[in-house]
Amino acid sequence: MSKSRTGEGALACGRLSLLLCGASSLAVGALLLATPALAQDAQDPDAVEIDEVVVTGIRSSIRSAQSIKENSDVFVDAISAEDIGALPDRSVTEALQRVPGVSISRFAGANDPDHFSVEGSGVVVRGLTFVRSELNGRDTFSANNGRDLSFADVPPELLGSVEVFKNVSADMIEGGIAGTVNLNTRRPFDSAGRQLAMSVEGNYGDLEQALTPTVSGLVSNRWDTEAGQFGVLLSGVYSQLQSRSDGLQSLNYRLDTSSGSDRWTPSGLAFRTQSFDRERTGLAGAGQWRSNDRTVEATLQFLRSESTQAWTENAIETIVDDSGNRVPLPGTTWEYDDDGIFTGGIITSTAGWRSADPSVPLNGIQHSFIKRGVDQRYVTSDFGFNLKWAPTDRLRMNFDAQYVDSTVENTDFQIANSFFAIDEIDLTGDTPTLGLRRPNPTGAGDIGTFMGDPANYYWRNAMDHKEDSEGEEYAFRADAEYDLDTGWLDSVKVGARLAGRDQTTRNSLYNWGVLSEVWNGSTGPVWLDQGSVATTRRTGGRSSAGLFNFAPMGVPISAFGYAGNPASDYDTAVAFARSINQIWGGGGWVPLNMRSNVIPGTDYTAGEINETNEETRAAYALMKFSNDADPVWGESVSISGNVGIRYVETTITAAGALSFPTQAQVFSGNCGLPPAPGAPTPAFCLLTPAERARALSFATGTSVPNNAEHTYDNWLPSVNIKVGLTPEFLLRFGYTEAIRRSDLGLTRNQLQITPRVVNNQFLGFEAQAGNTFLEPIRSQQIDVSAEWYFAPTGSLTLALFQKTLEGVITNGFYERPLTNGGTSYDVYVRGPTNSPDDGEIEGFELAYQQFYDFLPGWWSGLGIQANYTYIDSSGVPQENLSADKANPGGSEPVIDTSLLPLESLSEHNFNLAAIYENDTISARMAYSWRSEYLLTTRDEIVPFAPIYSDDTGQLDASFFYTVNPMFKVGVQGVNLLDETTKTFQVLNDDLLKAPRSWFKNDRRFSFVVRATF
Repeated sequence: MSKSRTGEGALACGRLSLLLCGASSLAVGALLLATPALAQDAQDPDAVEIDEVVVTGIRSSIRSAQSIKENSDVFVDAISAEDIGALPDRSVTEALQRVPGVSISRFAGANDPDHFSVEGSGVVVRGLTFVRSELNGRDTFSANNGRDLSFADVPPELLGSVEVFKNVSADMIEGGIAGTVNLNTRRPFDSAGRQLAMSVEGNYGDLEQALTPTVSGLVSNRWDTEAGQFGVLLSGVYSQLQSRSDGLQSLNYRLDTSSGSDRWTPSGLAFRTQSFDRERTGLAGAGQWRSNDRTVEATLQFLRSESTQAWTENAIETIVDDSGNRVPLPGTTWEYDDDGIFTGGIITSTAGWRSADPSVPLNGIQHSFIKRGVDQRYVTSDFGFNLKWAPTDRLRMNFDAQYVDSTVENTDFQIANSFFAIDEIDLTGDTPTLGLRRPNPTGAGDIGTFMGDPANYYWRNAMDHKEDSEGEEYAFRADAEYDLDTGWLDSVKVGARLAGRDQTTRNSLYNWGVLSEVWNGSTGPVWLDQGSVATTRRTGGRSSAGLFNFAPMGVPISAFGYAGNPASDYDTAVAFARSINQIWGGGGWVPLNMRSNVIPGTDYTAGEINETNEETRAAYALMKFSNDADPVWGESVSISGNVGIRYVETTITAAGALSFPTQAQVFSGNCGLPPAPGAPTPAFCLLTPAERARALSFATGTSVPNNAEHTYDNWLPSVNIKVGLTPEFLLRFGYTEAIRRSDLGLTRNQLQITPRVVNNQFLGFEAQAGNTFLEPIRSQQIDVSAEWYFAPTGSLTLALFQKTLEGVITNGFYERPLTNGGTSYDVYVRGPTNSPDDGEIEGFELAYQQFYDFLPGWWSGLGIQANYTYIDSSGVPQENLSADKANPGGSEPVIDTSLLPLESLSEHNFNLAAIYENDTISARMAYSWRSEYLLTTRDEIVPFAPIYSDDTGQLDASFFYTVNPMFKVGVQGVNLLDETTKTFQVLNDDLLKAPRSWFKNDRRFSFVVRATF
């Protein structure tokens, strides 16, 4: 039974509007929109109880999600899908962007701003990427060098709800400073009885122009027997999506001050197109049993998720890491805006000599046609068992066990050929206009004829990369709660958890090498074809090249490139690349497994393998309290909450090796001889004889296996208080101390030790490495909210948050004491360290939702969901780290990163969804927007500059028609506004930005049939 609202709610409305009036104009508007519903209730002060109306579809999902938020003891937002396959978006990542305070990135990786992710990638909660992942309330992960689950790889069709916890209580697993995302699969006891459901979709992208299927099904039932109640559920999904992303780019701006003012000119251009083929398969099962006296309940759950993504890229890029001049084409000039940033012109280069081969043009810029293939496979299997037992009316016990197994495989291979051309760039429009001209002094002639002649191309380089990783985790948990029922004290809860995670990641570098080049001795490169060129050339590989047309993406160019897929046919591509290099004369690229320092029989060097073991032991105590008062405005206030503390001890062990330098690396000369005229005395010779002997004894040239172990503990208090002023209006307060452990890739224990010489002073030894001895990032978090629930599907909430971060992991130096050859040194290690500086994240979230049932006729089906988040940060150091690399610290960005905001933090974020639902129609139009944000502090290509993503929004929609109680048909659309995602390169410490990239991806459409029996 549910009761209609009374006139007391109107008074609460007035008080609440006073409380929120300064927060945002959206709050005022939402209050006005909500008022009619309250006023209607207030017209009947003698309202009586009425039978609850059964709701389905969007209303049911919103109602369920709102109930989770309202009744929770902590700060949480949720997404609920009452029907199978009814999560509002086509991936978990896309669905999460609708949650207040959550945003997503649409790039393949933070440090790879040149490759798009159609379904979204990283999840950011309240401006931070320190997001922990759970499955059914248990820890889960993907076995890469990170720590969490790749949400995009989980089939959303298997989920019943997704919860985003913004803070925690002591009985929740630690590790999520930004938040914890919990994915809940379905259980048989969630339904009243037998359920049989299925969903069939056809997915179509307007760029890729391919129709692909998604099929999901669920069967569930429960039975009452003399032995108790049993339930069994099985669900599965197969989903394929083919899509495309196109990119136009203006690359690597160079500074010229010769005119007396700063002029920033691109080194060249790029245009690229990626075709994606993503497959997801998932299988979930659950079995439940409950005793007839309802004192014992057991649940067994299983999920296996497999995601494969194959993508190919065809791209033309100007070679931007050369030192060649850049000049306007004779007879033309370059245009600039008021900030000195290039807006248009024709860019060429001239050289007096480029090759011993006279057919190599002396005009124009070197370009590459890159054919790249990527094959990725993520598999995660999760087994969980839970037993709940209530031996008495007051005592409840819970036992939980889990096993997770995860594997990650990745093959990434590109083959590039080159040609010379002149670049024509116009950046004055909404998107750039890019073109090529022939490489001659005037750029004259038909570029189509030039690009269609294979004699104008030569094979240039290859690059392969592989990953092969696996991890497993065991976790055991026990909890007990005892009801006290004494005054304010409701119950006391205690528990403990033991978990162990073993993981081995094998992640190679990106193994770039030359196949042939113009500068080779007396021969020149290996051309695709002799053609009509008079000079005898080295040629090869013409049969492995094909003509690719870039016209569909707006660049009227066809060019020759490698015709195969280097990743899916890796062995063939390797054989081809090596054959070209042999024609050139050898001495160039070799595949990963042929590098001189790989472990025999593998593709990896010792430094590319990271073996870690992490054990956590946790215990907590939690006290729940309440005053058992009825919340009546002006008369009584209900107060409830919990206070607790969690203790956790973490031990991480990283297997690796210490590789000591040889004596020749320390010094190979003779200190008894005078230095060459004008040369300084070698640093080693400035040492005393004793110091020299000490250094040489340390330098044995050996590689010693080594296990580094680090143990740390944390006490994590938490307080959560909920104050009810009326049955509809409540206030919350939360104080939490939380930790975030480092990514496992940052803890690798491989040290390649070398002598350290600075300003001709021998200072001992140094290395670039990970850091097993990292402490976790620690956060002190305060959350406050005002929440008004004026209808089962109507609410207005304001949440304020502040996080003080300590020990943020960033680039730095630390000393590690090591002994070798009977001698000890404090080795100076460049790598991840805990920053001594504190930082703050603060902001607020405003959310409103309502169905306007009070409107007449068909208008009563209208509804709105809206939320806005403001986030600000200060003093938080940048990471500048890559967990996938053997040397996670890498090199410093070219810009002072202290001037930049946090990576992935958008100051402003909002979502707006218009909803309509009646007995037969269910429709939703949702727009998600975020302001500009720093994509990466350090790009992966020259000049290694920070890259920003511009503000961006996306409109998605769905329409479903209920044919009868068992069947629904519908259509869903994604990216309906055909959004262009734009990025900028940061040019200097004044944070001057120049346009870098423009990306477009498919408008995707899904045609859906759902059936429930």
